[in-house]
Amino acid sequence: MTTIKFQLKVLCCYVLIMLFSANLYSAGNKNEKITSKWKIFFNEKQGFEFKYPEDYTIVSRQPEEFNIKGLEQVLDLMKGQQFILRILTKRTDETYENHFKFVRRVSKSCREILINDVPAIQYINCGSAACSWYIDFIKDKKEIKIVPFVDGNSEGPTDKKYPLRSIVYSLRFKRTTKE
Repeated sequence: MTTIKFQLKVLCCYVLIMLFSANLYSAGNKNEKITSKWKIFFNEKQGFEFKYPEDYTIVSRQPEEFNIKGLEQVLDLMKGQQFILRILTKRTDETYENHFKFVRRVSKSCREILINDVPAIQYINCGSAACSWYIDFIKDKKEIKIVPFVDGNSEGPTDKKYPLRSIVYSLRFKRTTKE
């Protein structure tokens, strides 16, 4: 009787793993299908690229406007006159682990996620009017912060009115030249 129970448990685990794997595979394929005809922004100096819809534009801002130590690049992704999200890149000596500890201490909620096999920190911060999600990467002495301007969702990026999740999950890190 014990062997049958054990075999049933193993079978259930196997089925759950297969279902979970299928969901991850279909989510990845869905994102690739959505973004397949999008433009690609590539920055060789910062070492990353991401995809965005054809009717969106990228506006590069002067880092000096923001008075943030080590800030190297500010990109605003816009649809017409609507700010969609901002990507800030700055130099940092902070490690991923120390940054995660800090964010966990000061945020409403915080969790680690993987975007294309790169660890990132997704967290919720609340201001006087609302709460919003943010995503931080620390890679090769660079901190990349993604800040949303739309969606109002404090759970994380979604593909509702704006394809924020697809944009965020299209992010790829490169070495120094485009492949």
